Amino acid sequence: MSLYSRIRQIATRLMKPVGSTNPSRDLIDRDVELPWLQEQLRVYASQSRLRGVNYDNYTQETTEMRLAYRKCLAEPTVKSALLGKIYSVMALKIRCVPRDKTNLLEHEVAEFCQYLMENATGKTPGIIWAILSGGLLDGFSVCEPIHTRYNHGKYKGKIGLKRLKAKDTRLIQFEIDRFKNITAVINQVAGVTRLDPDDFVIFQHLQLFESPQGLSDLRASYRAVEMIVHILKLRAIFLDKYTGPFVHAKANDPALRTRLANELKAARAQGVLVTDEQTEIALLDLAMSGTADFQSGLDDLRKEVAIGISGAFLHMLTGGGAQHRGNSEVQQSTVDLFIWALSVQVEAVLENQLLPDYVRYNYGNAVSVPQCNLEAPNPEYVLQELKIDQALSDLGFPLKLSELAERTGRTPAITPEESVRGAIATPSKKFELLRTHQENNDI
Repeated sequence: MSLYSRIRQIATRLMKPVGSTNPSRDLIDRDVELPWLQEQLRVYASQSRLRGVNYDNYTQETTEMRLAYRKCLAEPTVKSALLGKIYSVMALKIRCVPRDKTNLLEHEVAEFCQYLMENATGKTPGIIWAILSGGLLDGFSVCEPIHTRYNHGKYKGKIGLKRLKAKDTRLIQFEIDRFKNITAVINQVAGVTRLDPDDFVIFQHLQLFESPQGLSDLRASYRAVEMIVHILKLRAIFLDKYTGPFVHAKANDPALRTRLANELKAARAQGVLVTDEQTEIALLDLAMSGTADFQSGLDDLRKEVAIGISGAFLHMLTGGGAQHRGNSEVQQSTVDLFIWALSVQVEAVLENQLLPDYVRYNYGNAVSVPQCNLEAPNPEYVLQELKIDQALSDLGFPLKLSELAERTGRTPAITPEESVRGAIATPSKKFELLRTHQENNDI
């Protein structure tokens, strides 16, 4: 019996007497109980559980298609495009930056968060892999942080991250309200367990209108992958049946035709045939240009797969040049936009879902969660911005040293001994505080 039916039964029973001379004694106070039951019914009716169907299915996606996405990794183009996209984000260096640059405690919190991610299983790339691998494949991912207590080192006694464990989304259901907010994570491994979504790191990819299940990165390539499989099967049949060479012989005597046919079969298998001068034999190739047609179809479909996942395909196949169609550098910039969008989403997940619990538990609520910045996907973009900064500096525009250090992902020297040139610019107030903190070690 569903919870909805149980509550209705209880509500009906509350409104009836239970066989007593004084019915008012057997009735529970309606003014107290009925409003509570009505609220429970309203809350339950406003929630829906996603059971084997895709919520907000804008692309006519089916559950069978989502299960088939995992098998698509057997196609080399899908594997290289998808893993190349994830690895590009994993390769980006992450920096935890305090929100208040003058607060020494927030500097310590930022260093702790950096240490926490760099010392988890798989380090920071492992955390990004757990988030994006399932997220791009299925459209969403659910990861569980596994905690640990540091027993040695600078952060001895603090609670940190041991690993971020990705859950199989085939066994996960979401319970949502009418506003598409996730109210519960349903685990179907050992019965049905209703879990708090705040205990997990939930990532949705390509959310259309706040769809809780997102959109798989393989949805646009699914048709091409299915056709690739069928074309490969047809080409195998074609090569088996129509590639030769076929041996054609002429025999005037009908009695010799059966014997000649057997000899020709043996000759095709062994590659040797001995005849007399009167026997005419010709070698035929029935395949003609069929293999080129199959290869052309495969090339077009694999380009479609690469475009659907990475946004371009020339960067995977060729370098830039006049003999190629288009410019691979332009297409690389398109790919960088895809990587940039993923990096921003990963930053938001780390700041809003993963790090807050560790900051609150170890440092309290008075300190802010640091910003997580992933470096630019293409270093050339940073160099272009530095040229603008150099031009502004030449014009006498006062640039902020701390902001320049954050954008370039470099840590400026605090003392002259640490500087590469042996001398540094006049330190700002922030770096004076940092130097005082290092000398006094007062925290």
